[in-house]
Amino acid sequence: MDGERALHGVHAAEPLDGRHLAPLERLARGQAARELLAAVAQVGFAGLNAEIRAAVAASDGTPLDALRQGCTAYVRFGLHSPAYYRLMFSGPVDKKAEPELEATIHEVIEALLGVLASCRDAGQIRPLPLDDLAALIWAEMHGLVELTLSDRLTAKRLADGRLVAPRLIGALITGLAP
Repeated sequence: MDGERALHGVHAAEPLDGRHLAPLERLARGQAARELLAAVAQVGFAGLNAEIRAAVAASDGTPLDALRQGCTAYVRFGLHSPAYYRLMFSGPVDKKAEPELEATIHEVIEALLGVLASCRDAGQIRPLPLDDLAALIWAEMHGLVELTLSDRLTAKRLADGRLVAPRLIGALITGLAP
């Protein structure tokens, strides 16, 4: 079966490319296949959460550096694991129908909100509503990953997202300063 071959030997810590998940997406017509894709997406979100939390923990201890490191970890995860990333954000998975997956996604969101709240409470970023700040940060990170993975930045001679991510995240965070 294609799906079994697609997952054979693949571990959560390994980057996946489109070759691994394309056969699974073709099988996504049945309930078992949808559950399998949801489980793979959950592994991806758990990996993203772990990377963000590890980066925040390794920061220099200031809320602003924790935000910078967490954002950079998000982009790094997306660029390092494009198949996971695409399944997580663009795949045929009904996230609301999968309570465990939705809970894992909530953990990622809460990690981002926690770091943003720390920055805001420390006066390091503007006192905007947390949901607005989170949407702004996520839009930049997600856009950078998507544009890089689809080669739209380099095709337009703008930049290589893999190289400019830390600078762009820094510029956004600097722009949020009070």
